[in-house]
Amino acid sequence: MSAVEERFGPYGGRYVPETLIAALDELTAAWAEAREDGAFRERLADYMDEVTNNRTALHVTRQGSRSVVVIDEAEYDSMVETLHLMRSPANARRLVEAMADADAGKLSEFDPTARSSNMSRRNAPTKPKRPPPGKRPERR
Repeated sequence: MSAVEERFGPYGGRYVPETLIAALDELTAAWAEAREDGAFRERLADYMDEVTNNRTALHVTRQGSRSVVVIDEAEYDSMVETLHLMRSPANARRLVEAMADADAGKLSEFDPTARSSNMSRRNAPTKPKRPPPGKRPERR
């Protein structure tokens, strides 16, 4: 049973022009052959190992189609996180300033689980003061 029959049943289900059926069948057969080819799978595994071990990108060019880049999942996650953090102009500015401080040697340690003397009451965020009951705040 072919992949098409397995997915769509015996009555087909390929939504392509009739003129492309022969090329699609040829491509399907070539992919099945490559997928089962141990040498191909080994070469592909070697390329993927190189990508993950060396943190390099693998550029896959294809004739007549757009190219593809394969990267390590950790690299991808890092890029997505960076894009998310840099999306806000204010956050991007703070991050760039922090990186400049780090480059200049202005570093400090911070342990979020420890109570720090730097977080005294005067440095802590305060709530706005409310007027005593019955008094209205002055209008400016």
